Amino acid sequence: MTRIKVIALAGFGLLLGATPSLAATATFTATADAKVDSTFPTASYGTATRVVADGTPKIQSYLRFAVAGLSGTVSRAKVRLFVSDPSADGPALYRTSSTWSELSVNWNNRPAPIGSALGDIGVATSGTWIEYDVTSVVTANGTYDFLLSGPSGDGSTYHSREATYKPQLVVETSAITAEPPPPPPPPTGTVLTVDATLQPRSGISGTQRVNFAVPFAPGQLLDPDAIRVMSAGVEQRAARRELALHPDGSIRSVQIQLDTTVTAGKVLQIRANEMPTTAAIPMVAVSTTLEPADGSMGPKVWVRLPAAWLSASGITGPTVTEASVEGTTLDAFDTSCDYQNHTVTQFLSLQTSRDVWLYDRGTMMYRGYARRGDLLTLESAYRETAIYRNGITGVDASTRIGVPTAADDLKYHYTQNLAIHYLLTGDDRFRESAEDVGQRAYALWTSPGYAGGSDFWTERNAGFALLAYVWARIVTDDMAVYFEGKADAAVDAYLSMQGTYPTNWSDLGARCFGHTAASHGESYNTWGCSPWMSAILADGLDVYATDRGGARATNARSAIVKLGKIMARDGRDSNGKPYYWMGIGSAADEVDPYHEHWAESAYVVAMAWHHGGRSDATLKTAATQLLAGHKSYASSPHMRSFNWQCRSAVATPYYLK
Repeated sequence: MTRIKVIALAGFGLLLGATPSLAATATFTATADAKVDSTFPTASYGTATRVVADGTPKIQSYLRFAVAGLSGTVSRAKVRLFVSDPSADGPALYRTSSTWSELSVNWNNRPAPIGSALGDIGVATSGTWIEYDVTSVVTANGTYDFLLSGPSGDGSTYHSREATYKPQLVVETSAITAEPPPPPPPPTGTVLTVDATLQPRSGISGTQRVNFAVPFAPGQLLDPDAIRVMSAGVEQRAARRELALHPDGSIRSVQIQLDTTVTAGKVLQIRANEMPTTAAIPMVAVSTTLEPADGSMGPKVWVRLPAAWLSASGITGPTVTEASVEGTTLDAFDTSCDYQNHTVTQFLSLQTSRDVWLYDRGTMMYRGYARRGDLLTLESAYRETAIYRNGITGVDASTRIGVPTAADDLKYHYTQNLAIHYLLTGDDRFRESAEDVGQRAYALWTSPGYAGGSDFWTERNAGFALLAYVWARIVTDDMAVYFEGKADAAVDAYLSMQGTYPTNWSDLGARCFGHTAASHGESYNTWGCSPWMSAILADGLDVYATDRGGARATNARSAIVKLGKIMARDGRDSNGKPYYWMGIGSAADEVDPYHEHWAESAYVVAMAWHHGGRSDATLKTAATQLLAGHKSYASSPHMRSFNWQCRSAVATPYYLK
């Protein structure tokens, strides 16, 4: 019988320990929990970091608590769950039988509820605990099983026992009559400071409403109100709003607005984990801070954050700053990613060709901003992402993107750019567009598996579909269960494919996502893989693993390791140059006639070394050689090749540093 104690650890992460419970109050954490999903009736989710209740599609969750060591009469018992994805109509809690196992329960074999609901929650707010009174059921020591079920289509998600804030059964006995103390609050961490530098656009002066958002690394911030905004040592009245959460329940980003006199170079100091002493001001629509309101020219006042803060937050994915690797063997992208020659100005002159949109220009530029922290990359990222969103029409699965002649082409459907933009601005229009594009991506990729023949399948489409689901899930306010299900199904299909094809390939430790050249739209007449397209699929698997956690994360990263091993061993010619098409178990490889794809292979192999435990010398050597090849030979003969070299692959130093 233990009470969970949560301790702040230098402002980063959580330390979980156990101390003896109070005499009259005992807190028991779940000994088993799992969700079951009607969409995947035979799938088991016992190691997932979340439990879910949803009516559309039907998803239920099971909880088990083992109560022991009680003395006296139970005066009150309650089940407590920590909300990670909210709902305006939360689920009901039922008693159920103990005939289920955490690792094998699924929709088809799930036990039924017993009796009527013990409680039914209304609003479930993110970052808070919900409670169900189960005093009528929990009367003594024993094992108690509960079912979480909700008919509402507005599903909600809660921390499981694999997450930070585990499900609790709090039992009070009559040993004392005093009201027990509340559970310990979430940790507040140490005070963190970051400078935000203002740059008003030409013609903008005086007092302006300034809008921006500050991203945080996991574990840094739990209370969105604990933000102070200072200017020259004086606290400023401000509005604050939580935008999204990390998987551990901590805050991913906070939107901030204030009215201030703007001058070029003015610095605001943001102090996190410190409560303000001035009253908050009302939030206004982000569109009112832009000119024009669609964001195509950016905000009236640019707000720039330091590269070190942006990279450490992970806002754009794994990244290190350009300055931190300058002059080392990891600085290969400092020259090849010459953002000043590929700005929004150059993009606008070419945007009528769909080629320049390829590989998600917005995300590529936002990653450049996280590496450099400069206004040039921020402006390009902001404006190009706004232009991408402004071209979107329709909603949900009927959404159509505005990229020329690409409305039905999955590899142009991006949510990562929209999600990052939302997390750095708080503009809800971009969150909603991410949800729409994510649904459209699924409509274009409803069957992510591969049947082993000429049926169409490429690593690029597979990767962008997965990225669309994961990033939409990260920022959605009401569709987390939907996108999580699509991501799970896609990854299951990809991993099954990796382990199956070609059927005569017996190497279990080194495998790409094998398919025929015909299914790839090529005429090589052989089984193989695309090393450079594999980078975008590895990118998707990596962000999926980070967001999902648990056994699914382990499986996804294992797939990346297998991919990196075969690319390091079989994916290069005698000069070390990566192939354009890598034949599996044959010499039917296609040499890249240019030098555009060193970086993608370096990225995948470096990621494999990192996720494989950073101990495989062969992988480390191959990644280092490929990165050196990129530094020596890389070329970008057109804007699309610049996009793919500086989008995913630019994270290579993160995995090798």
